[in-house]
Amino acid sequence: MPRRANQVSQLSPLIHSFAQQIGHTLERFITDRVEKELNGSRRRADAKPGRRGRKRAFVTCYFPGCQNVAAPRFGMFCAALHKDLPAAQKAEYRALRKGGTKAKAKGKPGRKPGRPPGSKKDKVTKEKKPRKNKRKAAARG
Repeated sequence: MPRRANQVSQLSPLIHSFAQQIGHTLERFITDRVEKELNGSRRRADAKPGRRGRKRAFVTCYFPGCQNVAAPRFGMFCAALHKDLPAAQKAEYRALRKGGTKAKAKGKPGRKPGRPPGSKKDKVTKEKKPRKNKRKAAARG
């Protein structure tokens, strides 16, 4: 009767090569994934969370010839040099930037510069008599 070969000795090399193939595949997958995450984190370091990599547009100061970054807090004028300009000049430079020609500076919207003649404050009013409190008068009475 022929002797049977040990099954463990026949399967052992197959299992060993299969384990090596899985190990190499996992190693490649993990290194690719780690590299991808590291490269992605470098790009996202500049952006705020939730913005997904978009950066704010680079806007320069509205003052003619100034190349500093504009700050919305100062009406789109640079924080370094032109934030303290008078409002009339700022309005003029905004109009120049927007339309290309000098425009008359406007004040705050909705406010009138002065009262028209004949308004309530200009009229002479009669002196009012002091009001009597009806409850106190009834209690005294």
